[in-house]
Amino acid sequence: NPGKVSMRDIMAQATNVTAAGSDTTSGMLQSLFYHLIRNPTALARVREETDALPRDVLQHRVVPFAAVRELPYLQACIKEALRIFPPIPLTLPRVTPKGGMEIGGRWFPAGLTLSGSPWVLHRSRALWGPDAHEFKPERWLHKDGAQLERNFMPFGAGFNSCPGQHLARMEVSKITATVLRDYDLRLVDPDKEW
Repeated sequence: NPGKVSMRDIMAQATNVTAAGSDTTSGMLQSLFYHLIRNPTALARVREETDALPRDVLQHRVVPFAAVRELPYLQACIKEALRIFPPIPLTLPRVTPKGGMEIGGRWFPAGLTLSGSPWVLHRSRALWGPDAHEFKPERWLHKDGAQLERNFMPFGAGFNSCPGQHLARMEVSKITATVLRDYDLRLVDPDKEW
């Protein structure tokens, strides 16, 4: 439909999808490996969980997703790395509806463009507790871990959430298990914060 979409629009969308699909996954991996290396107990636990996979699974060049998606501690670490460092700094904007709306006890008039910040939401002590700024994968394994999902939006939420989030989580799961199987990681400068 050349009358509806210009070549410039197609190129802009292709560039956007490429950047969104690579930069976010890279950011997720950086956060996950950084926090695992800074938390030797968590790193050892993920490595132990990965090493316990069947030998035939571990012999694949890249550890299959079918195996790593079943590793609860690895998946908790991925969620926690996403919580601490969401790859998307702001969600897609929305316009307040006719008549306005109230969010968190604050009134917003109709027609106002709003966007949420996963960074701020994920570090709220009111929602996540006094350890909101700490990498603590165990929070996802408690009986109330499913309730935490209500306040978790590293890829946005609802209709406008990132369509590539499932692919990104799959990539991060496979890459993390494969790297931990094949390499011993350490920080070059342990005293330097990210």
